[in-house]
Amino acid sequence: MPELTAGIPVDRLPKTFRDAVVLCLNLDIQYLWIDALCIKQDDTKDWEDAAASMADVYSHAKITIAATWSDDSNRGFFSQMRTELEDMPMQEPGLYVRLPKPDFPRSIHVPVDDSWPLLKRAWVYQERKLSTRMVHMAKEQLYWECDSAFLSEDGYENDRIIFLEDLRSPMEVPANAWRSAVGHYSRLKLTYKSDRLPAISALVKRMQPLREGDVYVAGMWLNTVLQDLAWFVFERGNPTQLSRPDIKCPTWSWAATAYGVHWHSVEDLLPSLRLFDITYDVTGPAHFGQTANASIRLEGPTITARYTTEKSFVLEMINIHGPYQALKGQKIDGREDFYLKGADPPILPGEVFNILLMTVDSPSYGGIILHQLSGEQYQRIGWSRLWYYKTTWPEHAPDWTEEQVLEDFVASLPIKQFTIV
Repeated sequence: MPELTAGIPVDRLPKTFRDAVVLCLNLDIQYLWIDALCIKQDDTKDWEDAAASMADVYSHAKITIAATWSDDSNRGFFSQMRTELEDMPMQEPGLYVRLPKPDFPRSIHVPVDDSWPLLKRAWVYQERKLSTRMVHMAKEQLYWECDSAFLSEDGYENDRIIFLEDLRSPMEVPANAWRSAVGHYSRLKLTYKSDRLPAISALVKRMQPLREGDVYVAGMWLNTVLQDLAWFVFERGNPTQLSRPDIKCPTWSWAATAYGVHWHSVEDLLPSLRLFDITYDVTGPAHFGQTANASIRLEGPTITARYTTEKSFVLEMINIHGPYQALKGQKIDGREDFYLKGADPPILPGEVFNILLMTVDSPSYGGIILHQLSGEQYQRIGWSRLWYYKTTWPEHAPDWTEEQVLEDFVASLPIKQFTIV
């Protein structure tokens, strides 16, 4: 620590840091924040204190400098520009044609390729969203991004980079803005899975004044927790990689999966769905949302279903009685939150689950898939959508539409209560 406060010779810094110093000197900027130098490494208390101020650091900075083309601190800001020329027959003398430069991702939410490694990092997401002015050092040229414009060195202009939601805008519904931000953030890369909640905590601090009286818990907001629970794994990949992060997080939180998540329409909750209580112990700064011993108690219409032996995660409804025999054996599409067969112990085809229905988006219903752990406790293992594929109609309603069949069926389901941990 004394060595750091006494000063560090610039030539001892990695190339990217040296380039940042040179740029600041040329812009007559007196102060430069570099996370790796300004936060004590391996000091949890200092790291938490610094994380608490990140929203202010980036939103109040004169400029944020991004080595967008670089995948580490040694490559620097600048690369060798392409100089190759291509002979082309031209009718007009004195006319030159330049090869096109790579397109900068036009939205903060568009998946990026390997040309922009920095934009794949989860920590960078909130830094970019909070910064009012940002200069991108890309492989081929510089880009300028701010609230009112997006400019590039080759002369291309746009009003601004495309944000699907803006946490600074009073016109945006905070709950929708939060779920949209999480949906895009959750697809990005983290070196440490334990950072899944901390790496978005600066956005939480920015949103807290917009959600007066609300409480942030495990990535959810209590005033909209029923809607926030309706997430599902968005990405598909090698299922052996779909493991749960080894972090203290309740299974009902989106942070309990290692993959990107998404929400369907969540405004229409089933009227029979009830929240009884949420209990938890806070284990860190409030804006981190980290908890221990967290549980939520819900009640609502419940389907009993069996995990089939098909390759994809498909459930088959069982225990169907009365006029709804036509629905017996109906397949329900499921999305697992993690690799079920790789769980400890593994969750295998043939096991019976409960599906607690929560949302309706006609002509389908959505619900969380619950697996009993012990006694009264359940874990969330996935999300399902119930559709009715017309086979034969219930005997008492031969002229009903698919929507009417499902509506009547859901109304007939038993109401069950679950404690989910």
